[in-house]
Amino acid sequence: MVAIRFEADSHGDQTAFGGLRQLTPTFGLNLLLSPDQMCKVVGIDFGETAIYAMHLSRGEIRILGSNILEDSLSVIFVVDGELALVDRSAEKLVRAGRGEAWTFSRSSSFEIAVLADAQLVAVTLPEQVLQEFGISKDYTLQALDVNSTLLSPVLGYLREVAVQDLEVPSVAAYFMEKLVHEMIGGIMLESRGARFSATLQRGFFEQAMSYIAATAGDASLTPTSLAAELSLSLRQLQREFKRNNTSIAATILQHRIDLAVRLLKDPKMDALPLEQIARHSGFRSIIQLRRVLRDARVGSPSEIRKRATKRSRQ
Repeated sequence: MVAIRFEADSHGDQTAFGGLRQLTPTFGLNLLLSPDQMCKVVGIDFGETAIYAMHLSRGEIRILGSNILEDSLSVIFVVDGELALVDRSAEKLVRAGRGEAWTFSRSSSFEIAVLADAQLVAVTLPEQVLQEFGISKDYTLQALDVNSTLLSPVLGYLREVAVQDLEVPSVAAYFMEKLVHEMIGGIMLESRGARFSATLQRGFFEQAMSYIAATAGDASLTPTSLAAELSLSLRQLQREFKRNNTSIAATILQHRIDLAVRLLKDPKMDALPLEQIARHSGFRSIIQLRRVLRDARVGSPSEIRKRATKRSRQ
């Protein structure tokens, strides 16, 4: 799907905020503004993922959740201003100021008090993306770790993508969207890192699985580098995987196979040479990818792509 850019503004004294609810065929914002409150939004919709920058004047906003969006979540970054977010169903309050971020399921409803004119940058994406990173499905309204080393660089990238007025070719759009997924997954993992580290033996395995899911496409990922990343000895980590009836190397390989198959089946990747598919999946060459897929009995790269193309045309 071709990425679609959008831009709109609204005023709280209108009878409805409906002009902003459906910004593209696949993306909308369900917001209700207070009287005389101003809102301007600009962004880009990749299909399953959307990135946007928003300016809000002081006032109160209602976020209207929908069960249709229960498999989608939002991550909001505060560039400037001050907000108070109230989830009345959970009796939960989250205060957010400059440099802070929070996340929530798009099926949830809550209120936002804009205490000072605010500039926000946000991304919406499928919950499945985070589940592939090994992050459990728990996306109630919550603040993210302000000490995350990823917050600032990720915010800079998202803001640039949201506001730039350039057409994005389909292949570039694919990789931009995947990069956003990697970034948000990294922030969520880093925000939950303290909890992972605090748990005992099973926690190390869970953290290792999350890290593998996030970095399987990196050819430099090995059992040794993974152990070093988790501040464990290789033998310690091997014992953790053995307790779970698997091995580090086998787990890394399976994630790379799954990634390669997903890329080969994705119609937006048809223009990408098989050699690049191999590299983006963590394999050093197309020869290695062919051998691994053959051993896994899933077919050759060409066969997998051909079958997927045939099914999409039926």
